[in-house]
Amino acid sequence: MASAAPLPEPEVLAHAKRRLFPDADESNSYSVVDTQFATDEWLPGRRIPSELRERLAPFNHVRLGSGYPDLVGVRALEPELLAVDRFGDQPPLVAVDAKG
Repeated sequence: MASAAPLPEPEVLAHAKRRLFPDADESNSYSVVDTQFATDEWLPGRRIPSELRERLAPFNHVRLGSGYPDLVGVRALEPELLAVDRFGDQPPLVAVDAKG
């Protein structure tokens, strides 16, 4: 059984953002990625392609509780993306900490 090739954290985060926030112009929705991903290099000698940084933008450093998630946003999500039943019309706050 072959294992999947590891993806660097910025790529994992870009996939998560695309799945959770597919339309940047959607009303009543927003998302920001932590400023650590706005850099030119993720690891020494490992550049983050400009196309990938564009997919991750906009950037902001948002404190949530005692930490700084990689991705924070608000959007009405499909039921299969929620672990609990939702009540009310307000979209949930979404926080993601990606791992490569």
